[in-house]
Amino acid sequence: MTEHHWFREQLVEYATAQLSTEDMRLIEEHLPHCDDCRNEVDAIQHDLRYLGMAATPVPPRPGFAARTLEAATGRSQRSPRMAPWIITALAASTALAAGLAWQARATASTSAQTLAGLTNELAGSRATALALADTLSIVRKAGKVVYASLAMPGQAGGGVVLFDDATTHRWQVVAHGLPALPVGQRYQFWFVGEDGMLQGLPLVPSAAGSASLITGMPDSPPGKIMGAAITIESDQSAPNPTGHGPKIATLML
Repeated sequence: MTEHHWFREQLVEYATAQLSTEDMRLIEEHLPHCDDCRNEVDAIQHDLRYLGMAATPVPPRPGFAARTLEAATGRSQRSPRMAPWIITALAASTALAAGLAWQARATASTSAQTLAGLTNELAGSRATALALADTLSIVRKAGKVVYASLAMPGQAGGGVVLFDDATTHRWQVVAHGLPALPVGQRYQFWFVGEDGMLQGLPLVPSAAGSASLITGMPDSPPGKIMGAAITIESDQSAPNPTGHGPKIATLML
């Protein structure tokens, strides 16, 4: 392995602050002298900004997002700051839950309906906080972070990030830049094993073209799991797509 190849392999971990202090320093000293690595880091950091865009932001009530973030992370907002793209992802999801609950309460016409709306808001907020805590747990404990650009004909700028938590054997997969597909087609997530591919969950993008899923490892994998892939499949093949559709991303661990 050449010295430059080592730098290239560390860029995703560098962009997501997963490296040791010494390795971070080595790459920071390397970047001003290498246009290729510097451009790759810029592209990865640009893609990571979209991790929080799986839901359309809705303005929450004052202080709601901060309280929910504190409940989900167990940390005061005066604690050391999390990475900006993680905060964006959490805030977008909590803002959506807050906006829906606020709309439900505003339309209540009686005190009983108002009480029911408040109860639903609290239940929804708790469910959202638990889901966010689960997502954040995988991101923080990820032993590996893998990134790939999307290979979409006539489409540029999309990407997908996979966080691998080796302790719980779960993956967090976040993609952005997924264009709307023609009727009858869907995005499909796959596990890539030594002996073939195994169907995972569908990847359903929002109107903004972002999608996210959490998945555990399959019970009967095709040999050792080596990575993942995303394809475009026909809905007519559901629930057993062939896996021969156009492959738009491959992430190898």
